Amino acid sequence: MANWKRYLFYLAPLLAVLTLGTYYLYFTLRILFVMSAQREQHTTFPLAWVFIAVEISVAIPNFLQMFWSMFILKKRHRPRLRLIGDDVPSVDVFITCCGEDVDLIMDTARASCDQDYPQERFKVIILDDKKDGELAKAVEALQETYPHLHYRSREKFPGVPHHFKAGNLNYGLAEVHNMVGGASPYVAALDADMIPEQCWLRAIMPHLLNDPKVALACPPQVCACHPTKSTLTDCVVSCSTMCLLVIHFVKVWTSLCTSPSRSRMRLAWPGAQARATSCAETPWMR
Repeated sequence: MANWKRYLFYLAPLLAVLTLGTYYLYFTLRILFVMSAQREQHTTFPLAWVFIAVEISVAIPNFLQMFWSMFILKKRHRPRLRLIGDDVPSVDVFITCCGEDVDLIMDTARASCDQDYPQERFKVIILDDKKDGELAKAVEALQETYPHLHYRSREKFPGVPHHFKAGNLNYGLAEVHNMVGGASPYVAALDADMIPEQCWLRAIMPHLLNDPKVALACPPQVCACHPTKSTLTDCVVSCSTMCLLVIHFVKVWTSLCTSPSRSRMRLAWPGAQARATSCAETPWMR
């Protein structure tokens, strides 16, 4: 990350406080003006109060997001780790999609297949909720290079709830039991436009293996999609990148949860800590 972006990132808590203060001032003035109008007109405006209530309810998620952003610069003591060697746990990588551009999905598929991870220790499954024939053919062609790439699409029946992306993921969790090699003890999920770095699996797995209380690890995301080099595009991308970093830095903070069943699976993989090597600190700790 460029230094100026890092310094801009440090303004996040101040901007969060200013945003919360602006919200508070707006709603205070809004309520005072309605009350003043009611006194002058000697009547009540119920719809005005309904609109205020709706605005406040819609703003509550933003309040919570801004509140967490105020604590974003607190230092964390989480080292940067890498899983070494070929004796690693198997992982099922799901790519969920539903009508996105085929080229976009295939870019994500190629990056997911080209991981610095033993090919026999992970599968990449494209879960297509649109049953796109063009996508199925593209996956079939790529399987010559990456035999651990698979395509699956579930049946959806009219009148039967399919639960959208959650249902697609649940279908994938059930479907891997019917595939060669069976289900893996770990699952990774990507959206159609999430292109992982080559060290993605080796970087995220040690945090799950070393700590028996961790059942979910969520890495931060960075926007890198500007097709043209222009000042306006660069500004938009920079702002989007900072926004994503703020949001996902908070998500990493709040993404740790406990799972007794996942802990038991982890105990069946001995020596994990010995195979996880430290690669200095993360840039957020400096």
